[in-house]
Amino acid sequence: MNDFFRKVLRGIIHVFVRIGTLFNSKFVFECMNAICEESCSSLEGIVTYNVRPSNSDQIYELKIEQRKLPKTFIILQGPIMVKGNFTIETILMYKKTMPQAHIVVSTWDDADADVISRIKEMEVTVLLNRVPDKSGMGNINYQVKSTNAGLKYAKDNGAEYVLKTRTDQRLERPFLLEYLFSLLEQFPLGSGFEYLNQSSRIVVGQGTTSATMFIPYFISDFYYFGSTDDIVHYFDYDLQDFQCSYEERSKLLQKWKQTDTVYEYTAKSAPEIMLAQNYVSLKGRKKTANTVEAYWGFVKNNLICVSHNDVQLYWPKYDRMKLENKIHFLYYPGDNSSKSMIYNWTFQNWLSIYTGNLIYSEKCEILASLPASNIGSSVI
Repeated sequence: MNDFFRKVLRGIIHVFVRIGTLFNSKFVFECMNAICEESCSSLEGIVTYNVRPSNSDQIYELKIEQRKLPKTFIILQGPIMVKGNFTIETILMYKKTMPQAHIVVSTWDDADADVISRIKEMEVTVLLNRVPDKSGMGNINYQVKSTNAGLKYAKDNGAEYVLKTRTDQRLERPFLLEYLFSLLEQFPLGSGFEYLNQSSRIVVGQGTTSATMFIPYFISDFYYFGSTDDIVHYFDYDLQDFQCSYEERSKLLQKWKQTDTVYEYTAKSAPEIMLAQNYVSLKGRKKTANTVEAYWGFVKNNLICVSHNDVQLYWPKYDRMKLENKIHFLYYPGDNSSKSMIYNWTFQNWLSIYTGNLIYSEKCEILASLPASNIGSSVI
């Protein structure tokens, strides 16, 4: 559907919903129910929908007493999401759902001054960083620079633990910090990677795309939780010395897709892999195997993977993220054993590998070695 018809369709829906709601407060739900039921006949699947809180007024104060937690900082890094006051409402929600945490927003010095003033009035620390001269692949320099500024501030101010998140994402689950600390308490570090000198496991998200269980070191960079020193070491990454625009990156991806394997393609293009491999290899000083077997060993012994549903991740950046099955990696029309699109680091899958109920075999290496051109952009 082109942009013109999309705008027309949305305009019609807007008017239709507004008028219908005047006569019946549940009109929207009736429409959604009807759309879901009718869509099932034309789509390869059952269609459902989800309703989320849109602002902090819909979040009430926690009523269950909480024990005192170690000093923890939440770092929201990235450009301020102004639309719908998203970043501001996210901060207000966090102040209700994670009242013990200190909140830091690490963003850019070209941010809207009025919005920055509003955030500071909420007793939130704002760090205004100069935009990197060069973006690096997939804008990795932006993530690294803003994250490291937040980490430095947190460490200098006595943070024992940090939860690194993004300004354009929201973790909506109440008692989130209590859950994250509970995970660290229940799952001590494993063995085999003592050279990393981790003090505890690092909690990471489910994944940014599909099939990441079978693509070495494709570990989500949406959010990280762990001891401050461990997260600082994870982001000890040198900025890349080149500029890569969206158009240039698209051309490179098309080129690599014709020449590389799935692993080679993703290792060149995905900041998630760059950060994880840089960390595991001690910035290249330690020889590591780029295999699924070695990858699973690191994930099993040094990380804890949590499902998006466990933290109630909301990411409004792309229209495709409104499809809950694509967020949670539950179902993809056209998926098959060679694509393995639903195999992602849910807590269920991580726990089953941790306990040995899911077992590695050489078959797990196949997908990463396939030609990237055979898989399709929906997978990688």
